[in-house]
Amino acid sequence: MGCASSKHVEAGTVDVYRPPATSFAVFDINTIKEPWLPVDEPELVDEKPPPEKNPTHLPSPIIESIDNDEDAPRPWEEVSKELEDLKPTLNSPKPTPPPAATPPAPSPEPAKKIKRKSFSFHTLEELENNTKAASKPAPVLKKTESYNELSKFGPRLKRTDPGTKSGSQTGSIPPPVLEGYKSLKDNPFLLRDKEEREKQGLPTLFMKRDPLEDYPEICPPGGSEKVVIYLTSLGGIRRTYEDCNRVRSIMELHGFLYEERDISLHGEFRTQLKELLGESVTVPRMFVKGRYIGGVDEIVGLNETGRLRRILSRVGIEREVGRQACEGCGGARFVPCLDCGGSCKIAVDGKKEKERCPECNENGLIYCPIIATTCNSALVFKTKDPGNNGAYLLRYNRFRDSKSGPIKAMAPLTISPPKRETDPKKRVVITGMGVVSVFGNDVNTFYEKLLEGQSGITVIDKFDASTFTVRFAGQIRNFSSVGYVDGKNDRRLDDCWRYCLVAGRKALDDANLGQKVLETIDRTRIGVLVGSGMGGLTTFSNGVEALIQKGFKKITPFFIPYSITNMGSALLAIDAGLMGPNYSISTACATANYCFYAAANHIRRGEADIMVVGGTEAAVNPTGIGGFIACRALSQRNDEPHKASRPWDQDRDGFVIGEGAGVLIMESLEHATKRGANIIAEYLGGAITCDAHHMTDPRKDGLGISSCITKCLEHAGVSPEEVNYVNCHATSTLAGDLAEVIAIKKIFKDTSQMKMNGTKSMIGHGLGAAGGLEAIACLKAITTGWLHPTINQDNLEPEVDIDTVPYVKKQHEVNVAISNSFGFGGHNSVVAFAPFKP
Repeated sequence: MGCASSKHVEAGTVDVYRPPATSFAVFDINTIKEPWLPVDEPELVDEKPPPEKNPTHLPSPIIESIDNDEDAPRPWEEVSKELEDLKPTLNSPKPTPPPAATPPAPSPEPAKKIKRKSFSFHTLEELENNTKAASKPAPVLKKTESYNELSKFGPRLKRTDPGTKSGSQTGSIPPPVLEGYKSLKDNPFLLRDKEEREKQGLPTLFMKRDPLEDYPEICPPGGSEKVVIYLTSLGGIRRTYEDCNRVRSIMELHGFLYEERDISLHGEFRTQLKELLGESVTVPRMFVKGRYIGGVDEIVGLNETGRLRRILSRVGIEREVGRQACEGCGGARFVPCLDCGGSCKIAVDGKKEKERCPECNENGLIYCPIIATTCNSALVFKTKDPGNNGAYLLRYNRFRDSKSGPIKAMAPLTISPPKRETDPKKRVVITGMGVVSVFGNDVNTFYEKLLEGQSGITVIDKFDASTFTVRFAGQIRNFSSVGYVDGKNDRRLDDCWRYCLVAGRKALDDANLGQKVLETIDRTRIGVLVGSGMGGLTTFSNGVEALIQKGFKKITPFFIPYSITNMGSALLAIDAGLMGPNYSISTACATANYCFYAAANHIRRGEADIMVVGGTEAAVNPTGIGGFIACRALSQRNDEPHKASRPWDQDRDGFVIGEGAGVLIMESLEHATKRGANIIAEYLGGAITCDAHHMTDPRKDGLGISSCITKCLEHAGVSPEEVNYVNCHATSTLAGDLAEVIAIKKIFKDTSQMKMNGTKSMIGHGLGAAGGLEAIACLKAITTGWLHPTINQDNLEPEVDIDTVPYVKKQHEVNVAISNSFGFGGHNSVVAFAPFKP
């Protein structure tokens, strides 16, 4: 519209360019005619244009020079004619001389050409001539590193002609002339590079070096010439257990011999590892010939890159059957019983009657002799194994039964007698006891009732329990806090804290730590650690009830403070002015033992001189009873409450809930001696573990409990043979009672002189206070020499073959006593006490 090119142009007067239908057209742009320009069309002529020469990009002087060159290539017509003449010759089976031919007519080309010196040819004759001209004498070879490697094969490097025998010398490679030989290490370039890198402090390349030089020198005992791996066989901590199995698999895959040191079964190995790498180190840990390699991440990293195999090969680690294992048990740590041959019962004097084997505790296995002496596979498996269980044990414990040779034995363990604590600052003694129980608030009265075998289980009258399916408990009656708690606070306090204050004050008085004496002592070094499994449950229930029925404005201001579980320790510290470590532990029914273990550690670390420690509980109320009924944990023997708590009896149907408080005064021996305190007994040590199995059910194999007992004995410096009394957890539950007995029999091989009893058979299950009450029973057994009975032992389980002190007390001199407590969540705790010996 406003553009000149938009004006109308008649199509008939213009030759319009139309490209071909293809997507890309190759054309000359100069041939395009523009319609807006005038067109001068030339007249068409029918004459053919002259043929053009092939285009070239070379200048004409160069082309002329190539054409006149004597060595220029021959024309293709001439070459193709000669090739055509050669076809009959090439196709014939046997070469025949060509027939005489008339020489070709002389060509106008110049005289005979000099052929270029190249390997190109046009006839077979030229090929032969070129081959002969190119053949020269073989050059003199110089010795090289590659030849050194090949020369080892000798006669194998010979060329054999088709017509000669394979063993002939015809056609063999002539021996090289070893003149001018120089080794690689004398190479001047490498020597110069070595000097420069040494000046810069860098490692020399291309030189052999020790593959372990980059790792720190940390040598475990006896590990200077072998591979030592610290790990664990317990599956309590899943990640650690899986890491240990991963390292085992790597080593067994490569087949390198190594020594396995299990820290869960041998305390000496745990001590070694702590001394080498520190207190907080975890397993697995690998050491190779006195060098520390690292943990699971380092081992897996080295294995993935292939360096682990190269390192172990370079340092000369022996490769045979894999893991170094005991010749006696193959690493199983148990061997077949030599008396019963792997069965649970043996014949008595050839009679048909059979009895349980006293050696293997009915499981057909005994501890491997490697524990005390060097084990011999031929002696144990071949000569004295009538049951032929050796190969079975190897397979069961993932050890290969190699046919190439016997499994190599580990170095015999250096077994030394357990060492108890001797430092007066770290020895922990018991100087006071306080109790609140169904048998009153006096320790002596409490134990006298236990010795009589009197049951404290009665019908509940604290509240109307007529509608509950369980209507009995170990309820405390006629409790009085007069003289220990003032009247105003007594009315406000939850029973749980009332029991705590009374038991704590009684324990302080028993230890001669009254208010006047405390004012003369540094109270910043006296701590309180009284735990509770459920806290102020009555206060909590009343607060919730007020909230629902009357609204939040009717909730007491003491609702939160008197409900939380730490208030027992706090109130006791406030009442006595004790300013040392103060907190509470809540691990259900294992609470009190956890507190003993933690309090003793405070003393041994020098953080306190005295600890007021124990457990308290008051759960006999609608919430507590109803909650445990919902868990189906309580006995429902309402017609015979006094017979409801029956540990290990086949007719047991659950535990009986109880309440109370048990508090001890734990003190360093040095401090107790200085102030002239009366020492009741000594706390030797303890341990805590977790089943990691189920919220309420224990492991059926008792592994968590047995490992806890083992660690307790190790911590206490006690051998299993020294323990002759166990105050069992024994709650009267179907699974729990048997799991505890199985664990005890795993640890203590000879139980003929051992006694065990169940305090809960008479006072019920005190939950968080149970460990405190039972610790007092242990201490009284030590001081009096009398063990209280276990009542309701009418029909014992067949697995229980340990003396449970049924019905009647027994006189027994206690050497070492352990007290077990286990709680919901899989919490396990064991503490050890013994008579005090200066």
